[in-house]
Amino acid sequence: MSTEKLESPLEAGNARLQSRLPSLDGLRAVSIALVLLGHLEGTKGFPSWLDSHVDLGNLGVRVFFVISGFLITTLLVREWSDTGRISLTNFYLRRLFRIFPACYLFLSVMAIISATGYIELRPHDLLCGFTYTMNNHVDRSWYVGHLWSLSVEEQFYILWPVVLYFTGIRTGLRVALGVFLAAPLFRIGMLLLFPSTQFLIGTFFPSQRVVYSLSSKEICRETPSISLSSRPGGSQGWSSRYSF
Repeated sequence: MSTEKLESPLEAGNARLQSRLPSLDGLRAVSIALVLLGHLEGTKGFPSWLDSHVDLGNLGVRVFFVISGFLITTLLVREWSDTGRISLTNFYLRRLFRIFPACYLFLSVMAIISATGYIELRPHDLLCGFTYTMNNHVDRSWYVGHLWSLSVEEQFYILWPVVLYFTGIRTGLRVALGVFLAAPLFRIGMLLLFPSTQFLIGTFFPSQRVVYSLSSKEICRETPSISLSSRPGGSQGWSSRYSF
């Protein structure tokens, strides 16, 4: 009889859960490059032939969102397949130790620097940073504003495992498909039914800029009090940060 140790299904499952997908590292590099180009675009010395009307930064971030969603879903589906369940406790603990320390350290340093008067944070900057709701904080400052993307990630990490935990894989994927189909309709509905929120479209819903460009003239004609300059925080800051 062979004395070779057999690997239990649970051990095999854990090994698979820890496995990497090296092919995605290239996509990560592409997304990071797009974000860097997006921030460099328009600066002095930036090659004119690289100048683009496409929001490269947003595109890069969304590529990273897709990669992250794919990886997290793969891990959750594998865990369900191998163990018959999803451990929300283990999942959230892994996310906690991976993201919270660095983020909270950064915010703490920003709070200290702000208290000394070297920088000026806006109201609710720290609150939205510590609660991962920066993407819903319209008047965020430059110093912590980039945490909007991390907030989107964390909200996904909170919601998606819970959906799969309570509905199972098949029903969960149907829920995801339903949200995918309903989201554009919700965004267009916001634009048409609540035109006073049109300035938020470029912030919360960048993919609806095409719809905005097609309908903004009609909306402004129907509602003269609404203009691109009627935005919180002053028109100059918004018009320089967002293009519609």
